[in-house]
Amino acid sequence: MAPSPPGSRTRRTPLEAVPFFQGLDSEQRRELESAGHRKTLSSGHRLFHQDDPADSFHVVLSGRLRSLRRAPAGGEVVMHFIEPGDIVGEIPVLLGNHYHVSAQALEPSEIFSLPLAEFRRVVAAHPEVGVRYMRAMAAKMVRILERLEAQKGMRAEQRVATHLMTQTNLIPDVGSALELRSSKKIWAQDLGLQPESLSRALRRMADDGVIRVEGRRIIIIDPDALNALACGGA
Repeated sequence: MAPSPPGSRTRRTPLEAVPFFQGLDSEQRRELESAGHRKTLSSGHRLFHQDDPADSFHVVLSGRLRSLRRAPAGGEVVMHFIEPGDIVGEIPVLLGNHYHVSAQALEPSEIFSLPLAEFRRVVAAHPEVGVRYMRAMAAKMVRILERLEAQKGMRAEQRVATHLMTQTNLIPDVGSALELRSSKKIWAQDLGLQPESLSRALRRMADDGVIRVEGRRIIIIDPDALNALACGGA
């Protein structure tokens, strides 16, 4: 057998970022990678639309997307946000041949797409991948439910404060800053708020000396007051 090229032992494939593929060896992952392809999405571009025929299974390598579903009364509802390492378009693997949601990039994003037929072949050959897949699906549903449950009954300021505390590792210092990765409209949707409700909450928190808003930067002025708001204080 020919010796491996230098550095080949540490060569990573995109699929290594996805937990339920980690049971495959590097050769199997490279086999899957060769069957798929990478694509780059610009901000605002849709990877697929709701009800489009589903022909591929997608993994986010970099960037951020959101999942949208049409509402009965019109418009679209944000279902959840999709981060690097997350799977997109996984439901058609089990339930049919069309996408049940739309997926839209919130910033420049790189996607790895694998044909569904190839993914199903791998699951048939390696049942442990199917088990990991089901666990990933369950974990995703738990995250969505926990997010909805946590936000239920929260005032706008509490939702904003909780988000800021989480994004600053729960121990913000005076002057800690959070750079918004997307527009305030997207942030409001993430928090389950209307954009005007978010703007009012930020304005009240700024007037109370808790934060300072500088464009897309949120600067923590009073960490103790922020923590009190996150805990439900006035």
